[in-house]
Amino acid sequence: MNRLFRGFLFLIVTLGTFLLLGLYWTFYRPLPDYEDDLAMDGLHEQVDVHWDSFGVPHIYARNRDDLYRTLGYLHAQERIWQMTLSQLVAQGRFAEFFGADLIPLDRYHRTLGFHELAQKMHEAASPDVTRILESYAAGVNEWIDDHPKDLPVEFALTGLKPIRWSPVNAHAMARLMAWEMNVSWWSEMALGYLSQNLPASIVQDLIPEWNPQDPVMMSGVPDAVLSGAADTGVEMLRQELKRRDLLELSGAGVGSNAWVVSADKSATGAPILAGDPHMALSIPGNWYEVHLSLNGRNLSGATLAGAPVVVLGQNDHYAWSLTNMMADDTDFFLERLHPEDSSRVLADTTSIEPLYEDVIRKHHVLRVKGEDDHLFTSRWTRHGPIINDIYPEQALTDDHLLSMKWTGHEVSQELEVFLDLNWGTSMETFREALSGFRSPGQNIAYADRDGNIAIFSAAGLPIRNGNPVLYRPGWDPGADWQGWIPFDELPSIVNPEKGYAANANQKLHDETYPWYIGTFWEPPSRTERIEQWLERDSTHTVESMQTLQFDTFSPFAQEVIEQIVPVLRSGLQEHPEFDRILPYLENWDYHFRPESTAATLLDVFLLQLGDALFGEWMEPEIYAIFVRTQNLPSRTLKRFLDPDQFLFGQTRFGDSQARERLIRESMSDALDWLREEVGPEPIDWRWEQVHRLTLYPPLFGDLVRRGDAPRLLEMIVTNLMTRGPFPVHGHAMSVNKAQYQWSRPFETDLGPAIRRVVDLSNIGRSYAVLPTGQSGNPFSEFYGDQTDLWLQGNYRHMVQDSTFFREVSYTTNRFFPSEE
Repeated sequence: MNRLFRGFLFLIVTLGTFLLLGLYWTFYRPLPDYEDDLAMDGLHEQVDVHWDSFGVPHIYARNRDDLYRTLGYLHAQERIWQMTLSQLVAQGRFAEFFGADLIPLDRYHRTLGFHELAQKMHEAASPDVTRILESYAAGVNEWIDDHPKDLPVEFALTGLKPIRWSPVNAHAMARLMAWEMNVSWWSEMALGYLSQNLPASIVQDLIPEWNPQDPVMMSGVPDAVLSGAADTGVEMLRQELKRRDLLELSGAGVGSNAWVVSADKSATGAPILAGDPHMALSIPGNWYEVHLSLNGRNLSGATLAGAPVVVLGQNDHYAWSLTNMMADDTDFFLERLHPEDSSRVLADTTSIEPLYEDVIRKHHVLRVKGEDDHLFTSRWTRHGPIINDIYPEQALTDDHLLSMKWTGHEVSQELEVFLDLNWGTSMETFREALSGFRSPGQNIAYADRDGNIAIFSAAGLPIRNGNPVLYRPGWDPGADWQGWIPFDELPSIVNPEKGYAANANQKLHDETYPWYIGTFWEPPSRTERIEQWLERDSTHTVESMQTLQFDTFSPFAQEVIEQIVPVLRSGLQEHPEFDRILPYLENWDYHFRPESTAATLLDVFLLQLGDALFGEWMEPEIYAIFVRTQNLPSRTLKRFLDPDQFLFGQTRFGDSQARERLIRESMSDALDWLREEVGPEPIDWRWEQVHRLTLYPPLFGDLVRRGDAPRLLEMIVTNLMTRGPFPVHGHAMSVNKAQYQWSRPFETDLGPAIRRVVDLSNIGRSYAVLPTGQSGNPFSEFYGDQTDLWLQGNYRHMVQDSTFFREVSYTTNRFFPSEE
């Protein structure tokens, strides 16, 4: 018995030892040593990297090549899995590692041509930029070569190996970010589908901003072709949404806040800049913060792992931040095939004889895990990729195809622009660098130590004939883009008399502006609140800017409550249950704080009203498309609730009391939903009870949510790689944006991907916070270590001058040139 017991104990100890060793090798060994001295191939001189208490590296180098080589090494050390995923997207290689189910996703990425475009950008880049990118890539690859067995756990779970880096990969990162921020086409595709499935009067009521004279600018296009184009566009939209869900980019849109105040409105005697770009929230997040010091010159801010540029930050002279311009940079062209030759499309009908052009064919081989290779051919016209090839069964009728023209398919050098911005010295050099920026269209908030403040628009935007349209005829030269809006004629605000400039994705221009920029601007709620805040005070501080970034007040909510409360009160006889909830609504301060019951009442009411109003005459599939582009239903509901803008009248709902009846019925339905889903009493209906944020890792999070992950993988993802759920302050219509999809209510998936504030009176110190942390390794102390700060509206400071060594607790890596 004792022998048996000892044998059993030996077995347990042995298994436990192997388990612990496995845990160590899989999870802990990949963690970096932040106090080690390292030899690096290709270094010319010693580089010192000082790590602050949040894992932000301060890289001190004596020459540019060493600086960027070291940055590449550190990006790989902390985010190599994230970088590898980005290139699976750019190269269209998901099926190679994850199986045939992802062939459609690879077809989508290959058809859009990210990697091929990046190759062209690399070939057109200047030698100076290419040298920087090569130094950076060498650093990435050295980390990969030095750590073949120290890879993050995701590689063990998937069997992938890191993708070796090159300048092409960095250019691909730039274009992938441009595509992620290209949102106008979402609304256009949804509108195209609605226009083919709803009466024209309804579409006009839904979206009064959109009023094209003719859906194709040319008569003679059969209705069946337009219907086929709408179906093709929606298939493209579905694939894009599937891609975003897989990569945890599923935020229902993008946005941002950025503002600057002048010295006259600042308590510090210098401008203050604040910015918080809104992006999909996942773990790790989009941004990786750094401080670069090159022979005494300083640069700090947010980078994207995979490219050696600071995208938003500050140097020794100025600071900047970005917001999405919401520009219309994409058009869809109907293409007509030659009646006897499918390799040619009609290019011009204005000449005596119709002119045809060859279709460019690109052959692709997709490797598929466990199966034979998948072969397919994508086609391009002069306008761009033919998107029917994403779903070949979605062919249009009457020999028509649909192509996509996107400004991001033009070869441009955004990485060079950012490198110039990073090390510029004045507003003149900053603006000159921006003139080369093409995609994605951005508004750039700027402030400098000389007292200048500004917002510049930077984009490559086409000049179009006529009104914006859903589909343009590819055979009409007049429908083609007629050139580009000159950079000097893009909107800008420089040193305004009112002492501040702000942008929250609204248009910067007025009705006298001569060029078409876009149509689908964000609702004005955030802009109104920011301007109210900046107007009311002339002594702004860093603290007041931080308070505004975390502000949860919603002008949108105030307007809606003022419209519905009288209707609810007048309906008490029919709905006596309103008596319990009216005090919450009438005494609400319109802040979306965790403890607010009124916040929950309002949003559940709006969801129920949307179902009642749109579901009355939309099929479920149409409704799902409509609400996924969230700014469309939000604006429509707001107009419906305004009695002076009642949209549908007697012709739609049968009597003049339709508005009041729908408001009361929708609130009654909201109360039923809350009692069933949350609890019996209004005190249970606090915002924190329903409005939550869970930070999922890309790829694995989607598998877990869909229930497709094996049990062991689900346990690892849920317990080790995911953070949350957390109650979260804010709303889609507050400055502190916390947005969810209507199709997945209250699961916050979009918000500030970083918050930053810079006081130009002390540019060596800035304030920032990430929703996650610096590391992509779930066992790192810097994985999710900033989440609590972010949730509570707190910040950490970044020091980029010599006071760092006196004020900050740090550890140091020293990188030496290799002796080989």
